[in-house]
Amino acid sequence: REQGIDTFLFLSDTFNGRKEFVKELAAAIISEGIDIQWISNSRLDLLDEESVSLMKKSGCVLVSLGIETFEDEILRKNKKFLRSEDIDSGINLLKKYGILTYGYFIFGLEGETRSSVWKTILKAASSKLDFAIFYSLTPYPGTEYFEKYMNKNWGDYFHGISSIVTYSHLSSLEIKICRYLALFLFYIRPRRLLLLARYFLKGKLV
Repeated sequence: REQGIDTFLFLSDTFNGRKEFVKELAAAIISEGIDIQWISNSRLDLLDEESVSLMKKSGCVLVSLGIETFEDEILRKNKKFLRSEDIDSGINLLKKYGILTYGYFIFGLEGETRSSVWKTILKAASSKLDFAIFYSLTPYPGTEYFEKYMNKNWGDYFHGISSIVTYSHLSSLEIKICRYLALFLFYIRPRRLLLLARYFLKGKLV
């Protein structure tokens, strides 16, 4: 706080991959009396009541969640090891303890259709998520998708908004339009507009 810093981001895609680590970290922050706010990523299927309770007590204010889609078959095909019921229960658990939630979604994964895109758009909008971002699939080097598309024109790459992936039944332009539509329908809700306004006016989440 002497440096004017009171909020920390633990940037790790597998932050709660080992539950004991999360519990030990939260317990240490509490026992040392460290008065901070913090943000992390978390896997929805690994959240549990004890961990979330300790996260809240130690100052956690927001958790980012890699959801990608609400379509179970697409989750399975893309090796997410996540089910739609895990998504709902995980969000509900975080909301129970007053922790804000930020959902990350990807359009254009293998198995995606217009129907699945709309399902994700509408379920995200009606969910209890506080914030969300919607990306286009970007096939980075080292991934199976890169091997499939082999696009080495690096000028086409921009994280989350590239128009590289296209299907005969779902074009890259459609995916792009759906991203903007998803954002509009998600944030048009009064509760989320108020959250955004508070953040931009105060520079704080809570």
